[in-house]
Amino acid sequence: FAPTIETLNKIAEVTGVTIDALLPMLDSNQLVTVNAPSPSLSLTQQEETHIKKYRQLDADGKEEIDDIIDAHSQPIMVLNRRLRKNSSHCVWCDQKQTSFNAVTQLIATGHKEIGFITGSMDSPTGVERLSGYKDALAHHGIPLNNDLIVKGKWTPACGAAGVDTLLSHKVNFTALVASNDDMAIGAMKQLHAHGVSVPAQVSVIGFDDIAIAPYTIPALSSVKIPVTEMIQETIGRLIFM
Repeated sequence: FAPTIETLNKIAEVTGVTIDALLPMLDSNQLVTVNAPSPSLSLTQQEETHIKKYRQLDADGKEEIDDIIDAHSQPIMVLNRRLRKNSSHCVWCDQKQTSFNAVTQLIATGHKEIGFITGSMDSPTGVERLSGYKDALAHHGIPLNNDLIVKGKWTPACGAAGVDTLLSHKVNFTALVASNDDMAIGAMKQLHAHGVSVPAQVSVIGFDDIAIAPYTIPALSSVKIPVTEMIQETIGRLIFM
C-alpha cells in the first residue's frame, strides 16, 4: 500500500481534501478511503462499527460494502473494487481486460504455450487476471492447459515457487504471465537459476509497473495500472460528495 497511500496523500494535499482514514482491505490490491470534512475524524459508534466491518470483508463482500456505504454518514470511496449498487462510490481498473490484452500481445508475437502464476484467489484482482488469461486463450483458439497455471500469493517467493512447479509439470512454455511484478521478478530469478534465459527462451510479463521493474536484468515487461489517475478520480469525486 505504501506507494498508493503516498500518492493519495500528495494529491489530497494539493487539492486541499483531508483524508483522515486509509482503510486497507484484506485484498492487498484494494483500498477504502474515507473523506472527513475536518482535520480530526470524529466517528459515531455506528460509524466505527462500519469501519471495523470493512476489515472483515472478504473478496465477495460487495453487497456488504454497498450496505455500509448506504448506512455511513460520511462520503466513502472504494478503490479497485467494482460495486454492484454504489457505482459512483468506486473507481476501478478492468483487471480482466488488462490481463486479456497482455496475453493477446504475447500471442501476437507468436507465443502459444503461456504459463500463468495467479494472485490470491480470495482477491477480485487475482480472479479477474486469471479470467482474462483464460479468455484470451479461448479467443485465439488456444486450448487451456491447467498444467500451465500455478497458484501464487503476490510475493517474489511465490513467483519463484511457481516456476519450480511449472518445470516439475514437464510442460513447455515460451512465455510466463505473473499476476503482479513481485511474482514476475521472483519468477525471472528462478528461471535464471534453472538456466532458462529471459527473454530468449521465456518471455515474462508482470502487472503494476512497479518502480524497480525497469532496473531488473533484463528489464521486466509490466502492465501499467493507472493508480495515480484512479486516485485523482477518487479525490475529485470526494470533493463533490
